[in-house]
Amino acid sequence: YYAYNGIKFKDKNITLIKLTSGSTSAAKPIFIKHKEIISDANNIMGSMGLIKTDINFSILPFPHSYALGNIVYQLIINGISVAIGSDIMPHIISREMSLSQATVFPTLHNILHILYKSEGRIPQSLRLVISAGAPLSKEICKQFYKLYNLKIHNFYGSSETGAIAYDRSGNCG
Repeated sequence: YYAYNGIKFKDKNITLIKLTSGSTSAAKPIFIKHKEIISDANNIMGSMGLIKTDINFSILPFPHSYALGNIVYQLIINGISVAIGSDIMPHIISREMSLSQATVFPTLHNILHILYKSEGRIPQSLRLVISAGAPLSKEICKQFYKLYNLKIHNFYGSSETGAIAYDRSGNCG
């Protein structure tokens, strides 16, 4: 047996242990192998149309599974740059996103909500907006598109399970 922080496992090929509460509210370990990380990263890159010259703008905490799959793995495995935001205030996001010339914005629905409510600026370089963590309302999708001429793409399964479904059309809601 191998052990990490009191969690025992047999497979020496385990690279990452993600903890999830799932629906039980009790921490449950999910054991992930290197080849599964590579597969998930490549699936995300291909499905979302990410390219090596992209710049992800991140205000997500890197240990979170969504940030691991969409930002950290893409940086390490595929060499996609990351601009790290310093705050979630809409005017700061707008300024830092513009300064970095970000092309991809993986984020959460509540961040998109405050951005469109504040009518903050988004750089012309931004071509892809991805929302995960909760369903997006049709209102946010429509208003965001009206304001920025960008569709928001829903991403499901960005937790411990890896990438499950991605709305390539951007017809969320």
